[in-house]
Amino acid sequence: MSEIENNTDNTQQSPAKPDMAKKANWAAMFVTIAVVLYLIAANWAVSSIIIVALLGFTAMIVIHELGHFVAARSVGVACEAFSIGFGPFLLAVKQVENGLRVRIMAKTSGVKENPEQDCMFMFTIPRKCKEGETEYCLGLLPLGGFVKMLGQEDTNIVEKDDNPKNFQNKSVGARFLIVSAGVVFNVIGAFVIFTALALYGIEKMPPVVGGVLEDTPAYRAGLEPGDEFVEIGGVSMSVKGKPNLDFTHITRAAILSRPGSEVPFKVLESDGDIREITMVPEKGAGDQFPKFGIMPMSTLEIAEVDGGEELFEKYDIKPGDMIVEANGKLLKSGVELEDMMISVFKPALPVKLLRKQNGGDGSFVSIDIPLNASPSYASGSGDKLADASLCSIVPRLLVEQPGEEAAERAEQQGRDFFKSGDIVIKAADIEYPSFTEFRSLTEQYSGKSMPVTVIRDSSEVSLELVPYVPEGSDSPKVGVVFGLDLNSNVAAYIKKDGFVSSYTDIPRGVKIKSIDGKEVKSFFEMDEVLSGLAGERVSMTFEANGTDSRGSAVINAAEEDKINEIQMYPQDYLPTAQLLREYKADGVIAGVQTGVYMIYDSLSQAYATLKALFMKDSSVGAKELSGPVGIAQLSYKMIKYRGLASFLNLMGLISCLLAVMNFLPIPIVDGGHAVLLIIEKIKGSPVNMKVQQALMYVGLALILLLFVYVTFHDILRLIGLE
Repeated sequence: MSEIENNTDNTQQSPAKPDMAKKANWAAMFVTIAVVLYLIAANWAVSSIIIVALLGFTAMIVIHELGHFVAARSVGVACEAFSIGFGPFLLAVKQVENGLRVRIMAKTSGVKENPEQDCMFMFTIPRKCKEGETEYCLGLLPLGGFVKMLGQEDTNIVEKDDNPKNFQNKSVGARFLIVSAGVVFNVIGAFVIFTALALYGIEKMPPVVGGVLEDTPAYRAGLEPGDEFVEIGGVSMSVKGKPNLDFTHITRAAILSRPGSEVPFKVLESDGDIREITMVPEKGAGDQFPKFGIMPMSTLEIAEVDGGEELFEKYDIKPGDMIVEANGKLLKSGVELEDMMISVFKPALPVKLLRKQNGGDGSFVSIDIPLNASPSYASGSGDKLADASLCSIVPRLLVEQPGEEAAERAEQQGRDFFKSGDIVIKAADIEYPSFTEFRSLTEQYSGKSMPVTVIRDSSEVSLELVPYVPEGSDSPKVGVVFGLDLNSNVAAYIKKDGFVSSYTDIPRGVKIKSIDGKEVKSFFEMDEVLSGLAGERVSMTFEANGTDSRGSAVINAAEEDKINEIQMYPQDYLPTAQLLREYKADGVIAGVQTGVYMIYDSLSQAYATLKALFMKDSSVGAKELSGPVGIAQLSYKMIKYRGLASFLNLMGLISCLLAVMNFLPIPIVDGGHAVLLIIEKIKGSPVNMKVQQALMYVGLALILLLFVYVTFHDILRLIGLE
């Protein structure tokens, strides 16, 4: 008897010898971990942001699981494991008789039998204590967490026993408390985050109008830069006179409103008056979501942006540089810079920036931003386009940028294609076609070969273009961005019944030689002369291009604001930082009130988004949702460009979204379990276990399908294909 006992003791004290396969598995795992740690260390600037983003997302899920854990323990349900992250588990700690058992690199959690065989090695820290129920684990995959309760399985049938600590043996009320506690903890966690941020202070974009797009609801409502929204959709979110609305509320109001419905606003104008307006968001051509046509207010500081290195090198500018002057005029806001870019009629816009230097006053940097010309403009209502002109004189078409897709199609078909700088002098049977004429020819020649002649490097080049209808479009295109040839004095044609009058018809393609006796060699020089003669009657001389034929005409110079219909736009937009305002509560009570407002706002946004998913003609679909990949990408950008406070604000919003999503009446999530418990309470007995199991599998399939679908679109957006 004694010998048997000794052998038993020896067996228990000797660690099991791992076989070769187990050794190989552990070796492979350590090599993988070492490689991952090396990559993290080698790219620490990026890795550190990703780690913080993952930890933040994990924390929101752990808070949810902590709610289940605390509620279960409070009603006497045994919890076999509580884990932060998923396995394999770097650390698994459990209170055992007279000590703390520590398992390193455990494969599973909550192991009851032969725990030493499930880990790399195990030891016990002596201390006076009783046997505990829960093993606390730290997983290597920081993608969430879980709590493992006795008698609770989502997809497997659990046999009831007589154990009073079994989840199945608790009352409906106790089980409902456990099921709903995760959602409650998510809301509490978000409240703590929002309140702390309100007390600490957080920078957000204020609901201030920075710019208004033409022919949009905001344009028709008479909004102007500097106007500030103080109430949106009947909500002001004001605490002790301090507004808590930000610019995202404007965007959300447009996206989440019922199609065709009016959204009421109260607007604080620059003169201090408050005006009430209503707007119906509209979805323009190419827009993914309906909009009001309001641009956020920007500053004059150069911002750091993804992929901006090439632009910064091109203009020799740096993030943090401050734009102080454009076209010789001192600037006060980003709105003035944007207005300057589209109102100046020059080949390039001269801009001066102030570069800050450590320990000094800084230095000035001067750059020129090339300007391009739009060949057309919207004429009247609708989408009818007219050729842009200078006092009725229409410049020739210039190829600004050939489309990559169209160029590839031409190359595959063995055809030459447009190149940047080409000047169009003939298309089909029209000499010196304008933009509207070329557009009309594109429709006529859809799918057919259209002859085009261009001037390239001072020589004429013949092309054969085949207009095509791109996927997802209804109209054919050639695949090119057109501008206008403003650096020459050659006109494509002169509009009839315009500002130019002549006894004879003026042929197409004439060279404008002089205006009011002053020689002109470009449209910029023409504009300079005509701007000084606004409202006057002046002479113009021209010659037919390529001949000695000369002629003259009279220009009834228009009023100054009507002389030039040609709108310029910058070849490159300087990335300027958006205007930010600190939102900070005055005292603890105001901070708590702000936290409550933010909880209400976030939960309302989540429910409005879900409602919009099922609304007829809604612009919100499943592919617009974001999964872990999209959230990780957004979190990364938030930390990198906006700081930790903005990231925590995002985490608070995600915590509210998790609460709403988890309490939907879908099998497998908390809301589905809650519905089954309510049914059990009403009918006096549980729903058949096999029915429950079938429902859980259906719910799991739906969740997995949604996860795959959302992740697929997240990846498409990440790589720029959507």
